[in-house]
Amino acid sequence: MSVPTAPSDDSVTLTQIWAALNADLQGSVIRLLAQLAFNLLTAQTESSINKETVYAISSDQSQNPA
Repeated sequence: MSVPTAPSDDSVTLTQIWAALNADLQGSVIRLLAQLAFNLLTAQTESSINKETVYAISSDQSQNPA
């Protein structure tokens, strides 16, 4: 991985980079960002469901000791 450098006066803005990409590459970037967002939300939802399940099981066991 490269070490980030300090921005210089001749740096290129993201708008300039985006404008330089052809339509196919822009579409690929949009699809990639959408997939990353979907994966993040899915992981967060699954984590939340797992925590709720563990809480429900432990709560049920504490109310009904065997």
